[in-house]
Amino acid sequence: MQGFIERETTLIGSLTVREYLYYSTLLQLPGFFCQRKSVVEEALHAMSLGDYANKLIGGQCYMKGLSNGERRRVSIARELVTRPHILFIDEPLYHLDSVSALLMMVTLKKLASTGCTLIFTIYQSSTEVFGLFDRICLLSNGNTLFFGETLACLQHFSNAGFPCPIMQSPSDHFLRAINTDFDRIISMCKNWQDDHGDFSPMNMDTAVAIRTLEATYKSSADAAAVETMILRLIEKEGPLLKGKGKAGNATRIAVLTWRSLLIMSREWKYYWLRLILYILLTLCIGTVFSGLGHSLSSVVTSVAAVFVFVSFTSLLSIAGVGALMKEIKCLGENICNLIISLHIGKLYIFPLNALPYEVIFGVYMLASIMKHWILSQSNS
Repeated sequence: MQGFIERETTLIGSLTVREYLYYSTLLQLPGFFCQRKSVVEEALHAMSLGDYANKLIGGQCYMKGLSNGERRRVSIARELVTRPHILFIDEPLYHLDSVSALLMMVTLKKLASTGCTLIFTIYQSSTEVFGLFDRICLLSNGNTLFFGETLACLQHFSNAGFPCPIMQSPSDHFLRAINTDFDRIISMCKNWQDDHGDFSPMNMDTAVAIRTLEATYKSSADAAAVETMILRLIEKEGPLLKGKGKAGNATRIAVLTWRSLLIMSREWKYYWLRLILYILLTLCIGTVFSGLGHSLSSVVTSVAAVFVFVSFTSLLSIAGVGALMKEIKCLGENICNLIISLHIGKLYIFPLNALPYEVIFGVYMLASIMKHWILSQSNS
């Protein structure tokens, strides 16, 4: 069992944190209600989201919602409901400030202590965050420059001739040594002077540093230990991990439709704004085209009234596109992450998601009946 969290995930802002995780559990796990509820509570506790369980996730259309760090933890908690043995995270500190980043890493450290293996990419970290890593792997242009324990990396750079300067963060020093983008900065700042003595990060040739670090690592004991461990894992057959089962297709379709109804009922732009605009439009058209009479010449005017009503109500349907597109994007992420299959998504989007639109059609018919009643009353 494994899970994957993308760098940017789409969350449903009109749901609370507990509701969002519960619907994810219904889509992925079989079992009874009490079992799924306990899984959700465990995920909330693991990511320290207990205080935000009943809070709306929020988004652009909501004044109040979760912060970037809290939203990131909700994305990770969504994968924890399946209780994976390995969790892959793409940039867990993306768009987080220093405090949120440290809180995120402390939470992930606590999660790793429960036996879940965490593998994630990171491009920059503070000294406090770097100190929480168990093992690191430095890559440059697809080449492995180091893989081993965090403290051993400092010795590796020293052996290669690039010791970490005093009063400098090790993570900044590693990034400076293996990132070729710093060469362009050096060319722009070549007239700058520094006080680092013989060794200066500003004067370091990145290409030479990468080649030296790669050659030093290949001949080191760390590389030999990694190769030995890989061969040992290949030869050794571990126990077969069985999945916990999946929810049925009928259950997933029902859950998706249920969730869609709840989302649309809370999206004020989707139902309620359209209902208000339909009523106002109906009153305006009924007032403008009142008193037409029953003569032959008034038939053309009556047809124009119907045309105006249909045209404006069709244009008002654009108000619900934003909410619909957000749900379709969330559904696409579920398909990519194998939470639901592609054919389930097609069945849900086209014929089996018609119930919410039948409600909209009912609102449209109500407005049509009101318009017809106003015109008939004025003509009588």
